[in-house]
Amino acid sequence: MAITGFLSSLHIPNFAVLLLFSALLFFVGDFIDVGPAILLLTPILLPAFEQMGISAIQFGAVLIVGLAVGLATPPVGQCLNVANKIAGLELTETFVAALPYLIANFIVMILVSILPALSEWLPRLLFN
Repeated sequence: MAITGFLSSLHIPNFAVLLLFSALLFFVGDFIDVGPAILLLTPILLPAFEQMGISAIQFGAVLIVGLAVGLATPPVGQCLNVANKIAGLELTETFVAALPYLIANFIVMILVSILPALSEWLPRLLFN
């Protein structure tokens, strides 16, 4: 309830709240694995976002994409470290090679946050 009250007191549009949420996910994804992050954040934030009028589907899409971007970026970047060990390269070499994909994922994270139709069109197509 406190989070819902705080978010609604900001008086900012939903896409701005989702962009702030994406920034939080980017930070959380650096340090926490996807499973625990979903279990920690969803019960707290999903009711607040639904009360603001953001669908659970868009919330889930932003959550997954944001955590995925966080998993592949330093300083911890668990996926980046696994790829580094498999390839037998230096961490900087692996990061430079993954950078174009990270930029694309970051752009997708922003687009999914701004455009609800991007994450909701396929479920609506399948379930209507």
